Amino acid sequence: MFKKILIANRGEVALRVIRACQELGIATVAVHSTADADTVPVHVADENICIGPPPVTKSYLNTHAILTAAKLTGAEAIHPGYGFLSESETFARLVRKSGLVFIGPSEDHIARMGQKAEARKTMKEVGLPILPGSPDMLPDAESARRVAAEVGYPVLLKAAYGGGGRGMRIVRKEEELEAAFLQASAEAANAFGDGGMYLEKFIENPHHIEIQILADRHGSVIHLGERECSIQRRHQKLIEESPSPFLAPDRRSQMCELVRQAIAKIGYEGAGTVEMIVDEERRFYFMEMNTRLQV
Repeated sequence: MFKKILIANRGEVALRVIRACQELGIATVAVHSTADADTVPVHVADENICIGPPPVTKSYLNTHAILTAAKLTGAEAIHPGYGFLSESETFARLVRKSGLVFIGPSEDHIARMGQKAEARKTMKEVGLPILPGSPDMLPDAESARRVAAEVGYPVLLKAAYGGGGRGMRIVRKEEELEAAFLQASAEAANAFGDGGMYLEKFIENPHHIEIQILADRHGSVIHLGERECSIQRRHQKLIEESPSPFLAPDRRSQMCELVRQAIAKIGYEGAGTVEMIVDEERRFYFMEMNTRLQV
């Protein structure tokens, strides 16, 4: 058990981690920018340390400042919360190279699941069904056209490093594909710094089901059930409902167990959320994975 943990985040998630540590008898260090010096997590934590001015690039995204704070306060581990550096493979690697523990998945898993075309390939190898689509990233619109012809329209173009509906386009006929590919790729490059795209079959009237998992470093994996996230606006979730009213108990058990087994097979460690697409006939497919606490 750790004696002291630094929380590399702010607000509600920092407070929740601090409270969990208090229940376990673990001392906590809250980092903060100058703008957040008077916030609740800073007052509740056992120690606090300023890591920079208000811009997040100079504070909560400043890896050098965070690692220095951990060393100065004697923290043994860093909890990233969600957002900020929680899905940064570079940060996870730096934490471990500094002799500290990154409370989360390995940098390898962050990288593999963060690149969604690679995540599809990885999960297919360990037994999760995936939608028909491109086996790798698509270098250009012509490659997308060839895959779409094999898969059949409608198809969904998606940013390999995207999220939140950005860099995503539904294409219902071939003559729309090139323009949609270029628009989605440009949007992805602007939002995520990488315009890489992949393609998969578009499911009409899909159900978006998420399964939260927890895995330890000894190979034990549990799932925490599923939630229905199908009520969305512009691909952004508005309501989450658990359990899903769409899934029968046997289908729910089958999907959750398959996800749990897949996570165990890849040797994942930490919290994560596996996102699945379920069609009208209740066939389910892996979509993507978030390698962090879910917001």
